[in-house]
Amino acid sequence: VGKTSLAQQVAARYPDGTAWCDLSTVEHEVVDLVTTVVGVRPGRGGPPRQALLDTLRSRPLLLILDNAEHVSDAVRSLVEDVIAACPGVAVLVTSRERLDVPAEHVVPVRPLPTEAAVALFERRAGSPVEASTVDDVTELCRRLDGLPLAIELAATRMAAMSAAELLERLDWWFRLLHGRGGPARHRTLRALIDWSYGLLD
Repeated sequence: VGKTSLAQQVAARYPDGTAWCDLSTVEHEVVDLVTTVVGVRPGRGGPPRQALLDTLRSRPLLLILDNAEHVSDAVRSLVEDVIAACPGVAVLVTSRERLDVPAEHVVPVRPLPTEAAVALFERRAGSPVEASTVDDVTELCRRLDGLPLAIELAATRMAAMSAAELLERLDWWFRLLHGRGGPARHRTLRALIDWSYGLLD
């Protein structure tokens, strides 16, 4: 729904610097990844978590933990420690579920309203929506539930298809909507659903 994109916008505006940790590929090694990203010097005394906290204590920054839902217990524990030990560090976590840690402020991310969805479609398609196709594009965005990834993938198809043709074929959206860039789980809607499904017990 666009959590990572929103986090990137926050990071770009944060005055004290950021440390970006993409957790989508980790299973248990949350502290190890964050330690590497933050740049904890090798051989620093104590266990890795303590060395990380010691480093963060002296460095005000925004710590972003992106895609945390599948390692939420480890993230919750780390965030609690960072909050308690590092007052100069702000933490932003993107997740499908809340952490329930002290001082947590939850910002629900909703699908795009129609006007914003059409504007995103225009940007990704690389050209303005013509008056003759605005109804088709609006309906397309509506049928894609205002989901940014689906809209972006649909917009990339405009080089080969019209909005009306996309609408006609939208029942095949798993096969139709795909791209080449970004993480593997964002290249097709099927890959995104498979990634989500794989998180289930």
